[in-house]
Amino acid sequence: LLARASRLFEALDADGRKELLSRSGRQRFPPGHVLCREGDAGDVLYVLAKGEARVTVDDFGTEREVGRLGSGEFFGEQAMLSGAKRQATVTALTELE
Repeated sequence: LLARASRLFEALDADGRKELLSRSGRQRFPPGHVLCREGDAGDVLYVLAKGEARVTVDDFGTEREVGRLGSGEFFGEQAMLSGAKRQATVTALTELE
């Protein structure tokens, strides 16, 4: 179960986990799919159940990789909670769920 696999859920009690999961949905994305782009508005939090994604930023017109995300990791919480713009672009390297 994803709630056990991601540290995101550790801070929540059972009711909190149920609430968050009730508001979520599962999606699959093919390799190369851009989940979010740096500078876009963000109202979605992503939790990777399976696969690997690449995180990049625009470094004065050049794309620079700043990290990779894998199963159990999450991203997008800052933009979702604060309404701030996305801080990076996240692209699927493998099929993601």
